[in-house]
Amino acid sequence: MITYPSTDVPKQVDDAQMVTSTLVVPSGLPAPIDINVVGVRVSATGMGHNSKYLFLQGPNGAVSDLLPGGCSMLGFNLTYDDAASVPFSTPADCTATGTRRPVSPLAPLYYDNVDDVTKASGTWKMTFGAPPGAATPANLSGWGLEVSFEPMLFSVTAKKQELKKKLKIKARCTADCDVRVGGDAKGRSFALFRGETKTLKMPLKGNARNRLEGGGKAKIKLEASNDIGDLIARKAKVKVTD
Repeated sequence: MITYPSTDVPKQVDDAQMVTSTLVVPSGLPAPIDINVVGVRVSATGMGHNSKYLFLQGPNGAVSDLLPGGCSMLGFNLTYDDAASVPFSTPADCTATGTRRPVSPLAPLYYDNVDDVTKASGTWKMTFGAPPGAATPANLSGWGLEVSFEPMLFSVTAKKQELKKKLKIKARCTADCDVRVGGDAKGRSFALFRGETKTLKMPLKGNARNRLEGGGKAKIKLEASNDIGDLIARKAKVKVTD
């Protein structure tokens, strides 16, 4: 689970004004399995905030309503979670803390209809506004995304090959990853993009090459890591012919 905080708040809205705060989730990450909106802080003095609105737009253009009408007072610090048992309701939650279910769900905001997958990467937009006649100023002072990702998968395959200066092993990660190799192979590092199957060409250590003269199996260790802390180790035995 990774939290991405917004860095361009606070923002204030006055009468007939709309402000937008943005947050960028980097690319190359595993698919998200859940996204919550955390630390949403909205505050104002006095009364007269019934018609203010707060929307979150996902990278795919879908929108979730986070502030239903009816909040004459504002001063909440909330987490929005589709799985929350309590929905946001007015006027009780207009000045509340805790976790609430949003008026419209968050899941459609990170679903990619084109590729039929979920994606967190891209620009998220929080829009806070007031229509004409809502003269009392209010502030959006914080928000962020809490993203739970699928664990990264790392696979390797190798075919029988002739003994040469370099062995070839195919590797694939379901997220951008760095792969380090060892064992009978000299220490090397390779970069893979999410979903890419790449042939890694790795030189053998001198003693391993001598041992494999006439044939045998090279024992290769591979370790893949990514930016969210996944670390996966694999071993490959490559049959080598002279």
